Formats: sequence, C-alpha cells, structure tokens
Amino acid sequence: MKRLILLTIICINFSFACSNTCNDPMLPGMQSMKSQALYQQAEVNLALHIDNLNAVLKNAVVQTENNNRRILEQNLALQKENLFNKEKEVFTRKQQNQVQSIINSVESN
Repeated sequence: MKRLILLTIICINFSFACSNTCNDPMLPGMQSMKSQALYQQAEVNLALHIDNLNAVLKNAVVQTENNNRRILEQNLALQKENLFNKEKEVFTRKQQNQVQSIINSVESN
C-alpha cells in the first residue's frame, strides 16, 4: 500500500512538473527586446553626455582663444610702447647732443 501511494505521488509529480523540459517560447524574445531597449537607452544617454562634454570643451576653447587674443593685443601694445620709448630716448639724446654742440661752439668762440 505504501508503495502504491508513493508511486502515485511520483507519477503525479512527473505529470504536473516540467522536469526541466518546460520552456517559455516568449521569454527569449521578451528578454531580447528588453536588452535592446536598455542598450538604446544607454546609447542615448551616452550621446547626451558626449554632446554635453563637447559643449563644455568648445566653450573652454573659445574662452582660451579669447584670452590668448587679449594677451597678444596687450603684448603688441607693450611692444609699440617700448619702441616709442626707445625712439623718444634716441630723439632726446640727439637733441641733447645738438644743444651741447651749440654750447661748446659758443664757449669756444
């Protein structure tokens, strides 16, 4: 009797259980679509981050170029001022030499 009950229980288990042969034909397709959706979402997020980084880099490049242009203009202005000061010094010395020459010629006479 015990064997019959045990055999009946085992048969019922095998008849209702899949015994590793059950599969859901929709599961791989659903998992594939879910994976593709997650991949597409990650691609969109990555593209947005790349666009943001490009904007930041472009802004930094523009600021650096503006600063470089400003520094270059300041350097050119300083060079012009130095050249003007040197020309002024040469002119002043030339005038001093002429005045000294006149003084010397007056004193010699």
